[in-house]
Amino acid sequence: MQVVHRLTAIFAGIDHASKAIGQALLRRDLANDIEQMAHERRIRVLQMSDRGDLLLRDHQDMHRSLRTDVVEGQRQVVLMDNPGGDFLVDDAFEDRLGHGVWRLRGVNNAERPCHLEQPKHSIPGIASAIVRNSQRAPVKPSSEKGQAEMSQRISYLVLLLALLCCQDQVTAADAPAASPIKSDEEVVFFPTRAWQVDPAPDSDWEVDIHGWIFEPGEPDPGPVLLKQLTGIDLEALQPTELTLLKQRASLFTVDNERDKAIPIRIGERVEVLPESKANGHFRGRIRITSAEVLEIAGEARKQLTYRAVMRPGDERLMQGTVHLMPRPAVHVVSDIDDTIKVSQVRDKPELLMNTFCRPFRPAPGMAELYRKWDAGNVRFHYVSASPWQLYPPLAEFIREHQFPGGTFAMKPFRIQDGTALNVLGTQITYKRSIIEPLIEQFPHDQFVLVGDTGEQDPEIFARLAADYPQVVRVFLRNVTDQTPADFQKLFELVPADRWQLFREPGEIEWSPKEVK
Repeated sequence: MQVVHRLTAIFAGIDHASKAIGQALLRRDLANDIEQMAHERRIRVLQMSDRGDLLLRDHQDMHRSLRTDVVEGQRQVVLMDNPGGDFLVDDAFEDRLGHGVWRLRGVNNAERPCHLEQPKHSIPGIASAIVRNSQRAPVKPSSEKGQAEMSQRISYLVLLLALLCCQDQVTAADAPAASPIKSDEEVVFFPTRAWQVDPAPDSDWEVDIHGWIFEPGEPDPGPVLLKQLTGIDLEALQPTELTLLKQRASLFTVDNERDKAIPIRIGERVEVLPESKANGHFRGRIRITSAEVLEIAGEARKQLTYRAVMRPGDERLMQGTVHLMPRPAVHVVSDIDDTIKVSQVRDKPELLMNTFCRPFRPAPGMAELYRKWDAGNVRFHYVSASPWQLYPPLAEFIREHQFPGGTFAMKPFRIQDGTALNVLGTQITYKRSIIEPLIEQFPHDQFVLVGDTGEQDPEIFARLAADYPQVVRVFLRNVTDQTPADFQKLFELVPADRWQLFREPGEIEWSPKEVK
């Protein structure tokens, strides 16, 4: 919910996602001071002007627009400047803002002092404050009204200081987590990794969490948007191709939800993650004990699962997976397009058709090869230049064709960025930015890089293998009918036994068992 200090010119509809409105209305110095203080201490401040002509219809529309979701560990203060007595005391507004609110009564003028009143059924750990008049204020001369407004603002500061002083007394342990996930919203968790913080066998684990919260869009985005997104000639598609295009394109038209702090249950604990960004993505890192990992993941300690905390009555299961990195480990870092999935990256029209309009097809023999490698301390990491919106069908492809599970890294993309080809383009900077930190994070582990000759994988992998001796093997699927001699210069700094060109996976004789 954005901060709005004057409602006079906005009327009933307030766009909860529009920061521009709130920013344009920050006129008064004192309001700016309060806003700055509020931003630093996670307090929401809302002021509205004294309007005597507000109708009940306006109230109802405004109430829903100003909805704010609160979760465990958050303290929120919502201050309303003189809304007037025509607000219904127990209407939907309180229900929408509430879950246990604090009411600040009075504050209409200096003769009516303010005080805090805690409702009987408020939830510990959540504080919302509503400034409310017991009756409509009479119209005053401008000078007298200005004095009243100044007194009113001083009251706000007193309230803020009181809440700031007692804020630290409220902790996440005092209350159950309240879920901000509405019934029409979905959460997708992306596979991530966890690692022990030090070499001791019983040391704690750091767990990365990455997810995406959104409200699904229309199942049929419409021909204009489909054309804008893909550039595909819709008239030339078969019915099954058009249906699949609509399904996958609808993932690009969702309503991303910002400022949502998602609570997750991992083992017996509940953790609240940082708020989602404008694109609906949220990331967090939590620490759990080795005993908790053992309880959740078992003796194998290969992966653990967690789930989103839902609202009462919402039985949906939104679950995520974290892959546990053993010490030491062999990390197989794999490209997706034209490495394990037939994409035809060098043929742009075919790339778009294979990405949006056709079932994903596995590269022959690659699933069997990866399953043969998938043992003991081997972990997989899938790196794709495809946008995150395509993760759901890619995850289904991995499961359907029985590739080993692993972490995922993909590209961010927004409709306003242009067509999908913009994100399916150059990969050198992007892939290196994903793989290099992974190698540096585990300097004592060993890495196997698997890609193809279609675009920049040879350049990226040759440089990484030259820079990092932890890269023990590079394998390139030959989709361009080239010979090893064509890549000799690229790999001149890499020993010949550390890289290999192959057409069929059966040509690869190496096994992770060779890594010591």
